[in-house]
Amino acid sequence: MRAACALVFVLVGCGRIGFDALVDAAPAPRCDRLAITDNFDDGTQDLAWTHVGSSSVTVAETGGMLEIDLPASMTTAVYGGYDSAAPFDFRDHCMYVTVAETPAVAQGAELFFDVNVADRGTGLDVTNGNLYVFENLSGTLVSLRYVAYEPSV
Repeated sequence: MRAACALVFVLVGCGRIGFDALVDAAPAPRCDRLAITDNFDDGTQDLAWTHVGSSSVTVAETGGMLEIDLPASMTTAVYGGYDSAAPFDFRDHCMYVTVAETPAVAQGAELFFDVNVADRGTGLDVTNGNLYVFENLSGTLVSLRYVAYEPSV
């Protein structure tokens, strides 16, 4: 099973998304780091990535972050970010991602991170003040669960 990784909006290549440990949880499965990595500190797009997005969106590696700047005013939907340039095998692997800033609810923007295999995938979406876990089924996003997004947690 090979998958492509899409990074859209603000994504930083080190850190983690934290969840509370369950006392009765089973031992953690094997979780090796993926071969793809980037700390976004050199100001140059690595060969591991391809740039995706609307021409009006600026994508840059600045100060250890991947920064995506939306235009001040928009009349149509725009997007920007990185896709992996090659597929990766995600079996027995994990990803660590730190989101430095999410779009403001009032902007109508969203932060989107997903992993796809052909026309199927799964991912996270922060929009309208909620954090969604979704499944992508042939381009149709199905929300599996959501909680109010609290950046301080």
